[in-house]
Amino acid sequence: MAPTAEILDGLNDLLQLDHDAIGAYEIAIDKLQDRDHAQQIAGLPREHERHIQELNTAIAGLGGTPKNEPHATGPFKQALQSLGGLAGDKGLLIAWRTNELQVRTKYDAYASKANHWGPDLKRLVDRNALDEERHYEWVTRALEAMGVGTAEGAEQDAATRAREG
Repeated sequence: MAPTAEILDGLNDLLQLDHDAIGAYEIAIDKLQDRDHAQQIAGLPREHERHIQELNTAIAGLGGTPKNEPHATGPFKQALQSLGGLAGDKGLLIAWRTNELQVRTKYDAYASKANHWGPDLKRLVDRNALDEERHYEWVTRALEAMGVGTAEGAEQDAATRAREG
């Protein structure tokens, strides 16, 4: 079992990541011109809210203090998401895909670390990681339908390296 401080740091990192994601979702939902796409992703922030609730419970259960705030880079990510909207729905979804790739990659890395955190925390992180995988797959399919290729090159290579690590 990993040291408690290491586990708390990891859980708080994921907690802040989920707070970051909610901000990006709000921007995407508000700015998408295709209301069908906006409606399809409108339920996804609820999954992040569930992540936040479960992570808060896990952190408190370990005697830690939850960091219920975005990362310091959260506002920057939201600004990039908003700027993506200047390029229309494609630009907005490309920016959102980039955010989703970062979230998915980080959850995947912690899913590997959680092998040493005990079975309950491992299940929690794995379940959340699967949600993130589904979010990323949705935005990738939506972009493909718009004629935008899948994440390839450096973006995909980074994700593959993180997963293999």
